[in-house]
Amino acid sequence: MYRPDAYPTNDKDPRLENVRDKLTNLRTLIDDAEWNGKPVDTALQDKAKRLTQMASEGTLWTPRF
Repeated sequence: MYRPDAYPTNDKDPRLENVRDKLTNLRTLIDDAEWNGKPVDTALQDKAKRLTQMASEGTLWTPRF
């Protein structure tokens, strides 16, 4: 019996996030904080580095949990 997928594509799946979009939003947050002279949390910088590495390795989607 044919059973269709619940989510036909990854961009429709609510359990996944696009790595590039997440990285872009995070870089904007970091850049705005630096521009305004506010300290940037080390955890945010580490997360941006990890997402940059994932994007360079070709990972397109990451789980939301």
